[in-house]
Amino acid sequence: MPLKAVKYCISILPSSEADLYDKLRKCKEADIIELRLDLLEDINFYKLKQKSDIPLIVTVRMANEGGFWKKESHLRYPIFQKAINAGIHFIDVEWQTAREILSNLQLTSQTSLILSHHTVENQFDSLKEILDEMTKIHADIYKLIYRAYNINDNVTSLRLRELYQKAHKDFLIHAMGEEGTLSRLIGAIRGNSFTYLSLEKHNQTASGQLEVQEANDKFYLREKNKETKLIGLLGYPITQSKGWQLHNTLLHEKRNQMKDQEEISDFLYVNFSAANFDEYWQSWSPWVDGLSITIPHKESIIPNLSTVTEFVEKSGVCNTAIKIDNKWLGYNTDVLAVIEVLKPYVPSLSEGVLIYGTGATARSTIAALKELNIFSIYVIGRNKDRGKLIQDFFNVKYIPVNQISRLSFSGIIQTTPVGMFPYEDQIPPISGLLDKVKIVFDVVYNPPITKLLEKAKEAGCLIISGEEMFLRQAMKQFEIFCGINASLADIKRVWQKIMIKKESFN
Repeated sequence: MPLKAVKYCISILPSSEADLYDKLRKCKEADIIELRLDLLEDINFYKLKQKSDIPLIVTVRMANEGGFWKKESHLRYPIFQKAINAGIHFIDVEWQTAREILSNLQLTSQTSLILSHHTVENQFDSLKEILDEMTKIHADIYKLIYRAYNINDNVTSLRLRELYQKAHKDFLIHAMGEEGTLSRLIGAIRGNSFTYLSLEKHNQTASGQLEVQEANDKFYLREKNKETKLIGLLGYPITQSKGWQLHNTLLHEKRNQMKDQEEISDFLYVNFSAANFDEYWQSWSPWVDGLSITIPHKESIIPNLSTVTEFVEKSGVCNTAIKIDNKWLGYNTDVLAVIEVLKPYVPSLSEGVLIYGTGATARSTIAALKELNIFSIYVIGRNKDRGKLIQDFFNVKYIPVNQISRLSFSGIIQTTPVGMFPYEDQIPPISGLLDKVKIVFDVVYNPPITKLLEKAKEAGCLIISGEEMFLRQAMKQFEIFCGINASLADIKRVWQKIMIKKESFN
């Protein structure tokens, strides 16, 4: 039996009857349509049902329920009853007023009841108490929407759903607010009855709602089900990252190309924007199946891994982790990518390489250079303590800035985020050295040609874009996450398509 696919519920808040039918015509992707009738009162539900062959949810929300109904509460009752009489598929009633409302309604077997509650509360124990009280009233779906104040609050929805999934009842649990968008995505593959979407961003009926096009063309939710793995990028800040879109789109294309779908380990790739690693790991590690790791967490994750591969040991850095049999295995695909990028240029780098930066990417780059038998390596950077650690770990030379002019090297590798979008005008303080080197490699991939690379090209240097490294490490991550290969040509084609759409949008 095929696994149940994700269902879309498009939520609309019409301002007039004409607006209602205009929006209904646009809900072609919906499995269910939620009609927020806060701004309307006189609706012909028989006509409405004839006009739509998609199941409808009717709800009317007061201001204290997150809605816009400004009249007295009891004046909503006739709207609900008319919807029931016309055989509308669902009515959605607020739990705290449900006994009063339901006592004034005559429900029929044609109309199912969604019992819902929206709260700013977000603690697990308090929300469990609320759900326990809610389930004392018979309903077909129990909907609990709470407030997320940070990324870790999204885990509460997973914990609650796991607790109640044995109750043989249908639940819809997610967090509201921009911080709660993640719970909407994850809820789609972890048991929510359906996922609320908006027609467009400006037509959201609740903060944090995804729009239909985003769900379809960036996350490909239609292709997901309860067996879909949860993969994500862990780092901070990562707001501008497009890696999630690259992995989701590449997986979508591979699924369409391959006839034997069982060979593909399906995943949903999201962003985990978390400043504090320990708090994130404690909250999320039981629920996540794999991670890409970026700054500042590439070193912090290592003590939490059960096994590490060769290049993690050699670099002291992990940028990829996968859970197998509930144990975490760590990789460093950055090292592999740098090796591939620099291999053709080894003869030109034999005189020595200057590394700018003392972070995790610098460590991966040094490990890659040593694999390529380049041992004349100098490191400069603002953090002297980290510079000395790198010097001792790799047996390279950490050099004070005022001594650079005495050195001889033929290549520069810039390993910091300086010059990355949205700070493209920034340039690291090494541009004065460009006239003495042959090759300049900047690991920044967005933009692909940074200000540093522009200056290096003007100085006659051969330049290497960080995009080359980024795409190669992503290619290797993709294989780790889903078990199938993607060619570099595939990766580049998908990435170019994403970046063209981004430029068009901007």
